[in-house]
Formats: sequence, structure tokens, C-alpha cells
Amino acid sequence: MFLCGDDFHMNSRIGGNDDGGVEGKSNVVPRNGRRATEFSTLIKRLVQLERDQKADERRIDAALRKAESDIANLLRRYLSPQALRNAIGAIRDRTALMTRDVRKNMNERSTVAMKLLQESIGVDFRSQRSRFAADDTTDAALRTRFFEVLEGMPTSALLKYLRDALLHGNFACAEGIWLEFACRADRHLYSAEFNEIRRIYAAADPAEMHIRLIAIGEAAAKVDRRLAELLQRGDHHDGTNGCAAKVA
Repeated sequence: MFLCGDDFHMNSRIGGNDDGGVEGKSNVVPRNGRRATEFSTLIKRLVQLERDQKADERRIDAALRKAESDIANLLRRYLSPQALRNAIGAIRDRTALMTRDVRKNMNERSTVAMKLLQESIGVDFRSQRSRFAADDTTDAALRTRFFEVLEGMPTSALLKYLRDALLHGNFACAEGIWLEFACRADRHLYSAEFNEIRRIYAAADPAEMHIRLIAIGEAAAKVDRRLAELLQRGDHHDGTNGCAAKVA
């Protein structure tokens, strides 16, 4: 029996064969790997965007923390109101300049992430990835036949098929295998292995990808808000720090 890959069709075979086909049964066979390759490329791009976005977010976080620490130290010193405002302004300006290019890169990644979200894994993408065919009648027929094929497999064999389906980004197959597994009386013997496979391939889950792309898209806005808060500090400060208050 052939395992479902990126896409498949039902291939009826008459008579036995060397690859395990069963007489009178349909086998799930790969049609091509083009969509699997495209999906794999999409995942790699998402992972790289996420890695770079988090790295730049850490850089900006470190710069903002240092600026906040420097301002806190200033407020503990005895400075005139004008000197304090000037010192805080210098820290803010330096921080904004230091993080300018990093913030620009983050905003560019946010734009790319939102474009991928709309064009690559939008509602149509997520719905189609869970279907065997675009046509409802064909989809229903293939789904029914697929469950008939799964029904004849031992529970232990479902492990290999689930891994292969997830590897190829075939969520129609993966969901069918998981549902079949959930109906098996002996599933408790293999639940740990099934859960581990799903955990390993969670990055390829369209719903998970949707969440991660949104996080990438929102990361730039988050650091911009933090920087804006820093830039506003001292604008209305009267220059009266702790030491000045004691002298007053």
C-alpha cells in the first residue's frame, strides 16, 4: 500500500502486488511533490522570519532596558530641572538612533508576515489543506475510501502514516489518520508516540502558522509602543528628583 504524500489519488489495483497492494482495494498514492515543496519552503521562511524577529526584539529590549536604567539613575541624582531634562532627552535620542535600523528591519518583516498570512495561509489555504479535492463530491468519495483503507491497518502502522502525511503537509490525510486512531480500542498503547509526532510537526499546522505569523506581524508594533513610552518620559517632568525634593 502506498502512503499518502502531498497529494494523492485512488489507484484501483486488480490482483496482489509486491508493494503490499490488496486485491480489489484502492491504494493511496502520491500525485506529485510540488505542493509539498512549496509548503516546506513556506515553513522555512516562517521559521527564519520568526528567528530574526525575536533576535531583533531582544536587541531593542536590551537597549530600552538600559535607557530606563540610565534614566532611573539620573532621577536619583541632584540635578537642576533643565539639566535633568537635557540628560533624559540625550538618552532618549541615543536610544532612538541606536534602534532605528533594527526597528526598520522588524517593520519590514511584519509586512512580509502579514502578506504571507493573507496570500499563503489565508482561510482558503487552511480549508483546502484539509480537503482531498476541491470538488465536494470528489472530496467526500476520497475521504470515505481513505477511511476504508485506514480501517484495515494495524494501529501501530498508523504512526508511520501520520508522520509521512505531516512531513508532506497533507493535513487531509493527517486528520483522517488521527480520527481513525482516536477510534481504536488499543490507542492508549501508542498515544505517547502519536502525541510526540504531532508535537514535532506542530510547526507545519496551518493554525499554528497563522498564530506565529500574527505574532511576527505584531512584534514591531509592540517595540514601537515601548519606544514611544520611553520618548515621552521626561516631557512633563518638572526636574524635581528625590535629592532636589529633600533640599526644597
